[in-house]
Amino acid sequence: MTRNVSRRAVLAASPPPGLVPACGAAGQAPTKGTTPVSLRITSWLVEQPSVEAYKSHLIEPYKQESPSTTIAVEATAFSTYPEKLQAYGASGDLPDIIEVSYAWFPEWIKLGWFENLDAVIKRDKINLAEFDKTVTGMGKWPYEKGSTYSWWTMMGIGAFYYNKSMFDREGQKYPDDSWTWDQAVDVGRRLTKPGQQWGLHIGSYEASLLYAYGGSIMNDDATKCLLDSPASVKAHQFWSDLFLKHKVSGAGQEYRDAGAPGDVFAAGKMGMYLHGSYQIGRYRKDIKDFQWDVAPLPRGPAGRAVLISGNPSHAVAAAGKNKDRAWEFLRWWVTKQNARQVVLPGNTPTRLTAAKEWIEEQKKEAAPKSITFITDGAQKSGKRAETGIRNAEWNKILSDTRSAINAGRVPAEQALKDATQQIDRILKGA
Repeated sequence: MTRNVSRRAVLAASPPPGLVPACGAAGQAPTKGTTPVSLRITSWLVEQPSVEAYKSHLIEPYKQESPSTTIAVEATAFSTYPEKLQAYGASGDLPDIIEVSYAWFPEWIKLGWFENLDAVIKRDKINLAEFDKTVTGMGKWPYEKGSTYSWWTMMGIGAFYYNKSMFDREGQKYPDDSWTWDQAVDVGRRLTKPGQQWGLHIGSYEASLLYAYGGSIMNDDATKCLLDSPASVKAHQFWSDLFLKHKVSGAGQEYRDAGAPGDVFAAGKMGMYLHGSYQIGRYRKDIKDFQWDVAPLPRGPAGRAVLISGNPSHAVAAAGKNKDRAWEFLRWWVTKQNARQVVLPGNTPTRLTAAKEWIEEQKKEAAPKSITFITDGAQKSGKRAETGIRNAEWNKILSDTRSAINAGRVPAEQALKDATQQIDRILKGA
């Protein structure tokens, strides 16, 4: 995260976490405010249909629930959103509700920006069993063990897309629940026609592959990098082999030369594609010339792993002027959540009943026919995204290292050893 404002300045403007009064106390009944209040919520979702979703499915329905509450969404593009929040924090003007990415979550907790929600969750008897078990742990810091500082109102899920028309054309069976990553490579080779089409690409949500091999980026409390573990080395070698050995993945220029200047899957040039569930809405709009679907993610040596990563979650500002009313809104959102209150298309609700409703609505669409695999995968094999303090710094090292490995510029084992040492230094100085 770019630091346009110093951490010291932000801390000086924000009350220390231990001195911020709780927004309610355990043992008291849930309250509903009647005094007119205007709430500010920040968001990086500046495009349609997200803007309309906020208005039609959240702000307007809540106005009926709480006529005395007015909600204003302050939208800022994702690229400048962290700097905008830093400026708010430094001036003591944080909004009442903050839209949060997992990448910034630990850093902003350390700055004291978020209210500890443990007391009001207990007071209001929110049943955590009604929500996806992975994301309830992702709102805690340290993850799964600490206090709750944000609530994941929606989640992006790793999805394994495949081009049914290409499979039919090449006489290959569709992916199913029995597949391993090695089988995906075997079929990918049969689908590949150099310079024309390719069989398999890891477009995003690559941690699904890492976890399936038993690897991880760092330890549970995000204090030690584990990229140089044998499992991680094997996963990254597998990924590199897609480009350098099996030739089932191509470089960006190869895709562009083949007529895919943007998304290679949407262009019909890729047989299988790992990416996030948020691509579904885009693919429904953009794919016109072939049939496509989703399948269960393949298994690795450590089993199947489905990355749950997509943003955003939402937090109540510890220094907010209207914390009680902000929690009332967030409580209403999460406990009354329905399928239409997902403001980022393709993400799924975190409330399990809303997720089922979401699936039933999605089934009415022409594609993907097997969309149930996405939510089933999250429930059965979901694994959280990894992050930690100074995420932007060490994540750049990770990204550059992976690019070097996949381009064949450096062997996987040596590159990951070097990256681990660099990231450890960052974590120790955090």
